[in-house]
Amino acid sequence: MNGPDWHIQCDAAVFERIKGEPNFQQILALSRAVNSLQFVIDAFVPDAQEVSSKAWRGRINSFLFGSAILYEGLLLVEKMNQQFGDNEIFRKGLYTLLKDPAARALRKSHMGPVRNFAVFHYDSEEFGKIVRSAGVHECAFMVGRGASGRESYFPLADEIATELLMGRAGSDEDFYEHLAAVIGSTKQLTIRFIEFSHTLILKCLKDWRFIPTLSGPNAK
Repeated sequence: MNGPDWHIQCDAAVFERIKGEPNFQQILALSRAVNSLQFVIDAFVPDAQEVSSKAWRGRINSFLFGSAILYEGLLLVEKMNQQFGDNEIFRKGLYTLLKDPAARALRKSHMGPVRNFAVFHYDSEEFGKIVRSAGVHECAFMVGRGASGRESYFPLADEIATELLMGRAGSDEDFYEHLAAVIGSTKQLTIRFIEFSHTLILKCLKDWRFIPTLSGPNAK
């Protein structure tokens, strides 16, 4: 965090040579996926003592959006196999996530539904399937602080989205234990995706003759 600023760049000749190449375009798309995942990770509120509605909204939406973005990222990895199938770093890194049994289960049972029905699309019928089977002691639909609309939050909607991700409504101990396990597995998969992506991207930039340089006040 306290090191010098740096960037990796190429000159116009290199850019003109590679800008039309499908593998460069896929690396651009992969970089965008990593940026998105880093954003939702930064949005997560790690302090368990912070129990405001804003903090809860940040935690749950970081997980929901992260799950959906990771689903899309793995779809991109499937497409990249055509261009990068012979690349050893790709085969031993990102491509292994497609074959991993735990990752496949997460994609099918959890990340796919939340991506399709509660993050990138808002499917009222799917929400209806969950809410019809749900039961609550009290229905806190909206909470807030003062008169600011930015401080308001709709917890029920996010609770139903989480239950949609899990495939059922639930408030029992088993449900929350299973949810915690899914959150933990998704977090680990996200970390692996980002690390594998960085390794591949850096290798490609080196191969394309991008050059790392220092920038800012510490540049020499």
